[in-house]
Amino acid sequence: MSISLPPVALYRRIFTLLDREPEVRDGPMVLLPGTVRGAVALESVWFPYPRAHARTAEGALGAAGAGGGELAARGVEFAVPAGGLCALVGPSGAGKTTMLHLMPRFHDPSAGRATLDGVDLRAYSLQSLHQVIGLVPQEP
Repeated sequence: MSISLPPVALYRRIFTLLDREPEVRDGPMVLLPGTVRGAVALESVWFPYPRAHARTAEGALGAAGAGGGELAARGVEFAVPAGGLCALVGPSGAGKTTMLHLMPRFHDPSAGRATLDGVDLRAYSLQSLHQVIGLVPQEP
């Protein structure tokens, strides 16, 4: 009986990914769950996906952004007061999910800022931010 092992290239790829520095870094402030009112806003947000994630259909995400990626957001502004409701509506590929991913800081905008109760999300530690922001995706 022989046991086959994965190729060495697979291990190299795994360790390369594990050794990568994260693009999103912790902020110095700790956000306490009891202190959150819940007002969220995007202020003049621009966000390009890296070329590897950019759509290839002409115009699907617009003009090229910084780093050669396609822009998923160009100067997006909206504010939802504490306790308010907001609906993001648009065709597939319009950037709705991208905008939601900015709130728990899965990504950071290349320009502008995302805020919680008026404070830039980049000021908070990721762990404390993830304790107060929930995201329920549409996909099953």
